[in-house]
Amino acid sequence: MSKAWIKQLKTRVKKIKPLFHVLVTAPTLVSTVYFGVITSDVYVSESTFVVRSANSQSTLNTMGGLLSSVGVGKSVDDVYNVQTFISSRAALNILEKNLNVKDFYSDYGDWFNRFNTFGLNNSNESFYQYFRDKVNMYIDSVSGIATLRVESFLPEQGYLINSQLIKIAEDRVNELNQRARRDAIKFAQENVNRARDYSIQTAKELMDFRIQNGLFDVNSQTKSLLTAIETLQTQVINIQAQIIQLKESAPESAQIASLESRKTALEAEIAEQMQKIVGSDASLVVKSVEFQRLNLENTIALQQLTSSITSLQAAQDEASRKQLYLEVISPASKPDLAELPNRFYNILATLIIGLLLYGLTSLILASIREHKN
Repeated sequence: MSKAWIKQLKTRVKKIKPLFHVLVTAPTLVSTVYFGVITSDVYVSESTFVVRSANSQSTLNTMGGLLSSVGVGKSVDDVYNVQTFISSRAALNILEKNLNVKDFYSDYGDWFNRFNTFGLNNSNESFYQYFRDKVNMYIDSVSGIATLRVESFLPEQGYLINSQLIKIAEDRVNELNQRARRDAIKFAQENVNRARDYSIQTAKELMDFRIQNGLFDVNSQTKSLLTAIETLQTQVINIQAQIIQLKESAPESAQIASLESRKTALEAEIAEQMQKIVGSDASLVVKSVEFQRLNLENTIALQQLTSSITSLQAAQDEASRKQLYLEVISPASKPDLAELPNRFYNILATLIIGLLLYGLTSLILASIREHKN
């Protein structure tokens, strides 16, 4: 390299305006040092999953058709709920019970990107805000497929965090399933319990009434009494015929008085039997009315119990039909190549932005000078 060429280069550099160094040279140099030397590699672990339910069908795409072929479908609304949970403090608290997540981001990485570099703010809230920027989830609104991306300074760390978040989300979906199932079945089960208690109560009242009144088959017992009365009435008619015949043939016969006495006794017995059927509050008719009322209540109670059991079974079937599942399509990856930062792109972007600012500033300054002249 000749001295003349070096001298010529120095002359050209001196001719460059200081504004160019401020807006272009210095930022580009700083960007080159930072992105080329200082900043740490960032590895991205990626996984994909879908939340599906047994009662929905989808044939919008290949994945939807595959799921539909086995009788399930995607649930886009529920995958947004999973997204909200994964980015929540509750999910981070559960994650920290299994992994030293805070150490992953405070002990590794360059000073500009690690958490709590100078040890001035180690609060949980500060780490939560920091961690939210390291975990991103994207949802395809058409297919319902969710992509979870976790940034970390070491490949193993991102893989562990991603895997644990998927497991936490799956546990959350299962918990929601159990809660929904309990809520759906609770009301139906309470109805079954009430109907069962009521049917037991009415059955006991009916049995007590039967035992206390000696009433087991109203129709049979009524028919038996009526048959007995009919037999007695037949006997009365026969005796009355004998009395009439004797009065005509032998008016002074002592047998007439005996027959009259027998007739009176039979009529008294008929009256007594009729009294059992319709004559008083303890009669068979009155008892029959109360018996029919109790029997009807017991029948209705049994029907209600049957209906409530059917409703309980339907609620259980519906809860099972609406069961949600978190189906992992591709598990968490363990990257072997840093995806971030894009060093060349960032340096080039700094240079281009600097040139644009320099050009714009130069135009403004030239316009001002021209205006003054």
